[in-house]
Amino acid sequence: MENPFELALMTIVSQEYVKKHIVHGTSRWVASPGTMEEVVSLVRLASEYGKSVTPIGALRRLGTLFKDGQAELWIETERLCSIIEYSPEDMVITVGAGMRLCDLQHELLKFNQFLPVDPIGDVDETLGGIVATNAWGPSRALYGTLRDHVIGTRTVLANGDVVRTGGRVVKNVAGYDLTKLLVGSFGSLGVMIEITLRVRPYPTQRTVTLLSGSVADVDRARAELMDATLIPSVFECVNTSLARTLTSSPGTHGALDTGSPLTLAVGCDEPVEGTAFQEGVLRAWSSSYSLEILTFTPEQTAVLWEDYHMTLRTAATVLRVQGKPSTLIEIAGTLLAAVNQERMWLSGCIPAGVLRLFFAADDDAVALVTACVSHLTACGLSLHYEKLPTDHHDFPSVSQEIAIPDSKQTVHRLIYQAFDPAGLFSSTRLGGA
Repeated sequence: MENPFELALMTIVSQEYVKKHIVHGTSRWVASPGTMEEVVSLVRLASEYGKSVTPIGALRRLGTLFKDGQAELWIETERLCSIIEYSPEDMVITVGAGMRLCDLQHELLKFNQFLPVDPIGDVDETLGGIVATNAWGPSRALYGTLRDHVIGTRTVLANGDVVRTGGRVVKNVAGYDLTKLLVGSFGSLGVMIEITLRVRPYPTQRTVTLLSGSVADVDRARAELMDATLIPSVFECVNTSLARTLTSSPGTHGALDTGSPLTLAVGCDEPVEGTAFQEGVLRAWSSSYSLEILTFTPEQTAVLWEDYHMTLRTAATVLRVQGKPSTLIEIAGTLLAAVNQERMWLSGCIPAGVLRLFFAADDDAVALVTACVSHLTACGLSLHYEKLPTDHHDFPSVSQEIAIPDSKQTVHRLIYQAFDPAGLFSSTRLGGA
């Protein structure tokens, strides 16, 4: 006997775009609407049948950035992938939430523009998924996160209403900015179907310089850079294991010949004159602090960052550590001294005060993650998982990830109740909001 809810789904989006997906041994309906009207109909149908809803992009971050296997209907936005409006002169573009980041960048490059975000994940992730998780990478040091680039959305709320937040011009907010509320809300407040983005001119050239040395010397260079007038496009700290992997590519000029635990990657998105000035300052610091220095041409830089993302997206587990920019190098140094750094990759965005630890899917992963969590917890740091294997029961829990002040939890609950009084969407994923 056919399930009446499933039949109703097929009436809205046709049988071709309704499927079952198994998560943690439980099947869920996945519907892929192709229009705004179909999204509205799906939300209203779920409300009518009392089914919980989770918006998803292309199933790339499923089960990694959130733990939400209980939703009974997943609304997949992958088919909402068109360019709705693009004004290269104003550097503003509106696209469907299902457009892939790689496709967007390809279209923008035709006008020598780009969206300056580089989240660590699959190359074919959708913008809706990236915006919902506020994902970011090394470019955050200069360009910020998607909160700084999303200027408007069109979103379907739990009651089926379609609302616009922000607008299609850069200066569009009067009063509370609901757009920033949706960025990083993990789909807990509605289904984003359109996103309006502010884009940037593509840099004249992009280069990077690596500085490697002891924890103390790298930290001195970090302090100098934070006080200097230089404007690095990337200000990333990586461990030697990751640095060696990245610099051993045939597209670069040889692996780092160092036993030093840490390396600073300092990027520059300036014309030739600006690049030469920044490299000169970094060379002076490398001499003062006995740091090994390695500079990359624009071509080598492109290869390095491509390898960076290709390497880190293979990790099965990602642990995020939140600290202070001024103490990030020290934290990384004490951690690497306490555990076997050859079994993991470390990458930290200095201006954001965020370290990420990447672990491969091997037999030693649980023990290594446990050792890292134990050490970092003893330091009183805030931790949470950004990615976990499907079977993650043996991994240590991270109590700090739910340690949200009561006042903030109250605000979260009130926001969620205002957007979704019936509880159609998952309230367990409200952390980003």
